[in-house]
Amino acid sequence: MKDVIVWEISRRKKYMIWWAIGISLTIILILSIYPSIRDQFKTFDNLIKQLPSAFINLQTGGANESIASPVGWLNSQLYFVTLPILFLIMSIGLGGSILAMDEKEHTLELILARPISRAKLIASKLISYFLIIAVPWLISSIVTGITSSIIHLPISQFNLFIADIWLLIFILAYGLIAFAATAVSTKIKRIGTIAATLIAFLGYLLTSLANLNHFVADFAKLLPWYYFTPSKLLLGNLNTTLNIYLLTLSLFMIIISFVGFNKRDLA
Repeated sequence: MKDVIVWEISRRKKYMIWWAIGISLTIILILSIYPSIRDQFKTFDNLIKQLPSAFINLQTGGANESIASPVGWLNSQLYFVTLPILFLIMSIGLGGSILAMDEKEHTLELILARPISRAKLIASKLISYFLIIAVPWLISSIVTGITSSIIHLPISQFNLFIADIWLLIFILAYGLIAFAATAVSTKIKRIGTIAATLIAFLGYLLTSLANLNHFVADFAKLLPWYYFTPSKLLLGNLNTTLNIYLLTLSLFMIIISFVGFNKRDLA
């Protein structure tokens, strides 16, 4: 297992580095703007209030905090939209390719020719998937903490860490949908990737509009994004429903991955 993990991570070095650099620069750029917003709090806040509610909700998810406040800025500019979208692109893409790449390059049979079971191979790929995502996530979390301190953003570093932890769990769950589909069959790889992307997009859109329509809210409650509330996490309030939803979804996808790959005909 160790050799498979090391090999998988080694061939994704540039992938991790560029994602880490790109996301970190985005964070620095967004946070560096805040001091000018903070200095003109009332003007900016009044300007935002004049915008349509639907537009504001697309950025905030219906959070009550003013966008000009520290929590409101972090929620609207980073944690509710920007970081989830960037990491979802990364996690869904990786989840759908980390196993499929071996099949495409015809190296899967060579790996299984070694003394390694299918269960251990899937476990190795899952661990590799977690570690590859965790590296850019960890670097971006550190960058967020350091940058927020440099600009004197009045936010608890512990709450920032909590928000980052739940962001990680959130994006991993979506990538596992694509991973599970590939593990079951490469023929439905695209379906799994499309499904994960569609669930993410619909979740974001319906959650953003949930406050405007009860009918939309009922559908939004079926999707993970509805329970992903960064503004509350940044204030130190955990969402038990989110925990149960994401952990259950992730566990279900992992079980499907093991069972599906074990029953596959690789000939």
